[in-house]
Amino acid sequence: MAIAVVPRAARAGPGPEQEQIPAGHLYFGISAEAAQPFGRALISRQQLTLGRGSGFYLHYEREHFLIGAEIGGGSFGHDDTYSNPFTLAIRAGPVFGDGRYGPYLAAGLALLAYGAVGDDAATATGLSGEVGLLLFRQLRWFRLTAFLQYNLPVARGSGKGAANVTSLSWGTLGVRLQL
Repeated sequence: MAIAVVPRAARAGPGPEQEQIPAGHLYFGISAEAAQPFGRALISRQQLTLGRGSGFYLHYEREHFLIGAEIGGGSFGHDDTYSNPFTLAIRAGPVFGDGRYGPYLAAGLALLAYGAVGDDAATATGLSGEVGLLLFRQLRWFRLTAFLQYNLPVARGSGKGAANVTSLSWGTLGVRLQL
């Protein structure tokens, strides 16, 4: 008669703290954000106040790295309609930890536009940075991300108010639903 001794950890399988994190997947998301401008309106030069935004997001995530692309728009309070932000950005960076919740830091390049796109909107190239927390990483679908983002124009382009475009940056606080 033979007796097999198997350690308890080997029999139990992965515990909640050791759940497999789906890696190597593409995620699509939608976001809702509060947008805080740092600067004045491009044409009227009035002080802008808190606004809101939304966007679409696509990212590829590995266990400890992500790369994402975003297209988003919004509006600021007390805007003259020529300063509404529009962003097209690509960011990449590390994901820290390997548990259910993963803080991350991402940075990249952005094409920023202000005003009504297609109506001679002011444009700028810029930098975009994001710090966030990937929530429910063990799920393959319907995950959440909480994030804080900053968009900084560094070189002006053309359009209405382009002379003032590098003086108007903004930060957002938002949540993203990833499908």
